[in-house]
Amino acid sequence: MIFNKRARKSWYTVGVGVRQTVGLKGTNELSKKYPLFIVSNGPTEYLQAIVETYNLDRFIQNTYSNQLIRSGHKSDLVEMVKNKNQIGKGYVVGHRSSDISAAKDNELLPLV
Repeated sequence: MIFNKRARKSWYTVGVGVRQTVGLKGTNELSKKYPLFIVSNGPTEYLQAIVETYNLDRFIQNTYSNQLIRSGHKSDLVEMVKNKNQIGKGYVVGHRSSDISAAKDNELLPLV
């Protein structure tokens, strides 16, 4: 998750683990205060199916797949999301090494 101290506060979620990370009640509370995003190495169709299956569209502002970038590196995708949504300092929640690297590469704090 990314906490944006500029303009308005934002949260950003890496992967589809948001339900496991904070649960639906926690996700609902966060989504009332902060825009939430899913950023994943998974294909766009897979991410959309997850959002629809679990009704996450009520919490999630947008999903971003690695298919959106040429390099295929999560760090580049996080950079794109960060720039597009004017996100400043914050956190990336994820358990994979690519999540941790993406956080560090973009001057964000990884939460595992």
